[in-house]
Amino acid sequence: MELIESETFREWCTTHSIGRSLRYPRSESLTYLPEPSIWYRYRPNTTPHGLAVFVGRALALAAADTPLWAFPTWRGGRWWPVADWSDWGSQALAAVVRGVGVPKGFIGAIRFELAELPLVTLLLTSALQFESAGFWELTVVPDHGRCIIYNEEDGDLIGVFPTESWLDSYTSALRKTGWNEPTEPDPRVSETDPWLDLQRGPKRADGGAA
Repeated sequence: MELIESETFREWCTTHSIGRSLRYPRSESLTYLPEPSIWYRYRPNTTPHGLAVFVGRALALAAADTPLWAFPTWRGGRWWPVADWSDWGSQALAAVVRGVGVPKGFIGAIRFELAELPLVTLLLTSALQFESAGFWELTVVPDHGRCIIYNEEDGDLIGVFPTESWLDSYTSALRKTGWNEPTEPDPRVSETDPWLDLQRGPKRADGGAA
């Protein structure tokens, strides 16, 4: 587990054509440049008790036997965003961050070796689980730089890829671990919400997925 300054991490991202969206400058989420990136929403199809298993498998596939970078993008790299987290969800998330060994007040990225995958799994699972703490997006990028994984505020994992073939390969591999696209209506939204039909990114001009 190596603590890295935010600027050093951003420089590493630049060498892998990763950065903030040029089309959506207010978004701090990372994407591939030049855009459009290829992305997919991986909605967990498991009970809360099985969430860590799902996240662990997703991260293990993304890592492909390489180290993993973790970075809280929407906090500017701040792992401890506020001085006093008072609600239960915030306290639980703070306990996880503290338990993993992140120093109080640290700002930057953390590079985890492959053997430390359980720590990254714990962090990302907690980011998904404790939504009541306020949105805390944790971005995980494997050292090979061929995918970006982060939690989304609706409790799903988002996978971002530089090419359609990488997305298809990753999704196929994840399905082989037991993940399947949930088919029941999402209870968090209306059954008529267009989100239900939006699994892959916006369409390109040629009709493919963006």
